[in-house]
Amino acid sequence: MARFRKGFAALTAFFLCILILCFACLFPSGAADNGFSLSVGAVEDGGIVRLRVYAEENRNFGGFSLLLHYDDTLLRYDSSSVSDCGGIALAEPTGNGSVAIAFATVAEDILTNDEPICEIVFQIAEGAVGTAAFSLEVCEAIDTNDDPIGGLTADPVYVDISQTSLILESAPTQKFYFCGDALNTEGLRVTAAYPGGAQEVLSEYALSGFQSDVPGMTTVTVRSGKNRVYFSVVIVLKGDVDADNDVNSVDFEQIAEQSAVRAELSEETHFRMDVNGDGAVDGFDAAYEDLLMQGAA
Repeated sequence: MARFRKGFAALTAFFLCILILCFACLFPSGAADNGFSLSVGAVEDGGIVRLRVYAEENRNFGGFSLLLHYDDTLLRYDSSSVSDCGGIALAEPTGNGSVAIAFATVAEDILTNDEPICEIVFQIAEGAVGTAAFSLEVCEAIDTNDDPIGGLTADPVYVDISQTSLILESAPTQKFYFCGDALNTEGLRVTAAYPGGAQEVLSEYALSGFQSDVPGMTTVTVRSGKNRVYFSVVIVLKGDVDADNDVNSVDFEQIAEQSAVRAELSEETHFRMDVNGDGAVDGFDAAYEDLLMQGAA
């Protein structure tokens, strides 16, 4: 019986270990209890970044002094505000890429809510691009009995400062193409806008979507980073003046008539009739159209 009990106990302990491991996998432990935490919001219009500093209530803080460090090559201190969180809080810039934060309880009060100790507002520097880091240095902390609290820290937080949008300043000059032509980007001007208000004309970007194998309108995508802008061009079957996707005597007659009367034409109609691409609609285009109809061009 004793041997049975020992075996049963060992088996029970084994299954208990398995159960604990399963729960550990299903319910992983939370973040470390650092004493403080930082929270940074997304970049707002105008290049505004808001950072909040929190202190854990269960520490029974009587007071503390902190230094918030930030990347002053990318950010400019704008302002700060403090919360009514059971004490007196201050937040002032030191002028060297950090903000001094101080907190003290009133009488025997302690931190009583989950509101941030303070919110600090930054302005993204003009032309800044990169990842800005925020870190917290705990200079001193005491509890309500004036006893020191050690080992406190906060995980750093980051904000990505990148292009906010692309602006299509001008599409390529060439709007019409014959089937099989390659894209001509002459005249294309694209500007990147950044959170700090700066703009930059791009010399490098990716193009996709251009297809000239079939007649019709095609949309070209200009991409830089995660941002996109678009422009459209028209693909024309060479010799197809009336846009019916067929080159025939009707097209020839229209070119011949235009060669004689020299009427004013729209940009697209002129492109369709100028089949030899010399910039004028004349008898040479009529002759070239005849070759197209015969399949000799």
